Amino acid sequence: MLNGDWWKNFVADAHPEAGLRVRCRRRDAVELICEFSLTPLVNDVGELLSVITQCQDITQQLEASG
Repeated sequence: MLNGDWWKNFVADAHPEAGLRVRCRRRDAVELICEFSLTPLVNDVGELLSVITQCQDITQQLEASG
């Protein structure tokens, strides 16, 4: 989902993204499902300077909802 083409488009568009669900693996090999929100920070001419990233482990939440 978040492959090179996705990142290229994200940088070009510089629009916030929320609710991106990604399977992640911890160092102890436990697999989690994480939900990401990405907020691009751009300068006055629209160039991407940085990205604020928030991540939340939603594995238990999804398991509880069935």
